[in-house]
Amino acid sequence: MHNISVMIVSDNEMFREGLRLLLEKQEDLHVTAISERSKTVLTDKTGLHPDVVILITSLPESSGIEALANFRKIFHDAKIVLLTNDKEGDYVHKALNKGASGYVVKSTSSSEVEQAIRTVTRDQYYFSPDIQNLVVRTFMEGTRSKPRGNNPDGHLFRGFNLLTSREKQVFQLLVEGQSSAQIGKELGISSKTIDKHRANIYKKVGVDNPVQMLQYAYRIGFNDSSGLAQHP
Repeated sequence: MHNISVMIVSDNEMFREGLRLLLEKQEDLHVTAISERSKTVLTDKTGLHPDVVILITSLPESSGIEALANFRKIFHDAKIVLLTNDKEGDYVHKALNKGASGYVVKSTSSSEVEQAIRTVTRDQYYFSPDIQNLVVRTFMEGTRSKPRGNNPDGHLFRGFNLLTSREKQVFQLLVEGQSSAQIGKELGISSKTIDKHRANIYKKVGVDNPVQMLQYAYRIGFNDSSGLAQHP
């Protein structure tokens, strides 16, 4: 069984220790670092290579979104799961934009936190049920709204037409729900190269996160089995 290394970052000592004890009851989860301040971790990261960072968004030194962005820069390969009481759609989308792989509300059970950790290590996203409903609702509302970013009405395909043939391959596989690692294996290139393609795709089609990319794919008639349903 593969052991998953977990870092817990929270300003609440009781919460930190309680969560650590609960997680370490699981054979496959190993808490390798605990910190009460994000800056401590960011300036003293020697030897730290967590698979997952559990980040509490009520940190005193910086907002959860700022801390998330900093952790994303330093722990490139780690998956970041936010534990928060914030259920506002704007905050959720900001978290996705900054690289969160999981979003869990604090009132949840420890078993859901464990599920979130295991899910994100499989290169999948995890949302608490309330947050998942919010993301789906936002997606459905977005598909009925005007296109955003580089794609005003009448120019919906402009961004897609700017994609290279390789980027179109990656676009389709992303829409199918495959991770960077899975796409890299299928195409015979590194996951870092896939991430670069993803960034280029986002820029060209005018989106900021996976939810918006799915909305865009929906608008242009793209489906995961046959690609573009209609392409003028």
